Amino acid sequence: MLTVRQALELDVLRDVKVVAGGAGLDLQIRWCHIIDNPEIVQWIQGGELLLTTGYGWPEVEQTSRRTIRALNAKRLAAILFDPGPFLGEIPANVVDEAARLSLPVLVAPRKLRFADVTEAVGRELIRRQYEMIERADRYHRQITAAAVEARDLNDIARTVSRLTRRSVTIEDADCRPLAHADGGQGPAAAQAAGGPASGSVPALRSCRAAETVRERLRSTDGAMRLAGRAACAIRAGSELLGYLWILEGAAPLGDLELRVAEHGSMVAALHILRQRSQAAVEARIGHTVVDALIRGDVPEEDLIERARLLGYDPGDRYAVMIVSLADRAGRSRKWPLSTREEYYRRERASQIVRRLLGQERLPVLSTYSLNRIVCLLPVGRMTGSDGLRRFARLVHEHLHGAGGVAPLLIAVGSAHAGLSGVAKAYWEADRAIGMAKGTDRVLFFEDLTLAHLLAQISDSASLQAAYVRTLGEVLAGPDGRAVRETLWALVDSGFNREAAAAALGIHRNTIRARIQRAQALLGRSLDEPAIRRDLAVMKEIEHLLDTAARPAT
Repeated sequence: MLTVRQALELDVLRDVKVVAGGAGLDLQIRWCHIIDNPEIVQWIQGGELLLTTGYGWPEVEQTSRRTIRALNAKRLAAILFDPGPFLGEIPANVVDEAARLSLPVLVAPRKLRFADVTEAVGRELIRRQYEMIERADRYHRQITAAAVEARDLNDIARTVSRLTRRSVTIEDADCRPLAHADGGQGPAAAQAAGGPASGSVPALRSCRAAETVRERLRSTDGAMRLAGRAACAIRAGSELLGYLWILEGAAPLGDLELRVAEHGSMVAALHILRQRSQAAVEARIGHTVVDALIRGDVPEEDLIERARLLGYDPGDRYAVMIVSLADRAGRSRKWPLSTREEYYRRERASQIVRRLLGQERLPVLSTYSLNRIVCLLPVGRMTGSDGLRRFARLVHEHLHGAGGVAPLLIAVGSAHAGLSGVAKAYWEADRAIGMAKGTDRVLFFEDLTLAHLLAQISDSASLQAAYVRTLGEVLAGPDGRAVRETLWALVDSGFNREAAAAALGIHRNTIRARIQRAQALLGRSLDEPAIRRDLAVMKEIEHLLDTAARPAT
């Protein structure tokens, strides 16, 4: 568009003087309009450079001031007076009122023809519009080329950054950075916009009104300005895929640059969908191989080559991790998915697991089994002696914190070598889930050896007799339930009294009294290793007996 300041640089207007409203010279001119009648306001639509000889200008001061206010309300760009025979000089009230409103008032030199002004301004407007159309076409071609040629989201971010000359960041739906391109604005521009010196856009989760911002972005079709930045939601239909941010800095983006942002978000959506499609094809191939590995029923010569291509190393030791999504009742047993929400929940969890595998530079060897995600984890490629446990807990942390995924249970088998070892590791992880008590936790099969051994005993009557023999006196007392809960909390905490009290939500004096009561009923001190061992066994027996008593589901 053409501003009043830019119009004054045209040859025909170089001798025009600004007598008021200099602060409004950046107002945009849409067209020129010549009006010389008393009903001047009704002919204004907004954005005009008004040319007038003052023939019909009100002589009464109050009416004159009211006319200036009405023209400003109509968003007039500027008034160019020709002080000729009808208006010897600009009235002081016009200058005063226009200066107060920052409405530019211009005075034409003698012998300036309005026809020359309208021709010159009109020609400049058309030239600028043609340039904008050319730029828009050029931007469209480059954005379209990015949609076809971009190798990753960083290429798309660089294209948008080059066209807008601003820093660009692309984030996923959880506000984690996926790509960034520096627009060369420098630290000063970033700080002026409220961002860090690096110029990158902080994740939405750090914003005080994060949810409000998300809702606004979801419901906005185009670009939205926010705290020195322009943002576009990256969407595929009604699904939110992420956000595209542009750091505006001191100078806000123009309409054409905002269109680039909108087209860039569409291209990013297409790229993400294409990546999903490719990942789905690769996942189907990977699922077939992993299914065969955990079954252990495919001849080695038919399987090993495909497995190697996916990153499987026959010389490494593998553990199997099962992520089991609990059903509405909170149970982690196997159940078939039946609704779109359930499929989305599993896919969301699988995306997080694959991302974490990529961050750890581990091969993505995974498959689905109903409500479960099964992963092969190469222990030899993990850092540290506790790498397997650390990674499993990391996965649980991210899944538990992701919206719409929990409740869930993660079980991990021991590490084994060879193709047959994968099937054994899967059996262990599956067995750990079968022995699980509750959800939202991580279980390791090697920690459940005692429970596994007890589960092999088919004589439940003997287990019941041992349980009653050890805890009969405790359970028969009036406070038996409270004492029993205290004993199990002590077992779970390694007999750490403070940790057990915190788990139960009781005072340390209360747990001290309960321990004294338990010791009196048991006739033994809880400091004895033997009684601690017996209580751990009784806790497992209680779980086994309780499980056996439940109806089959």
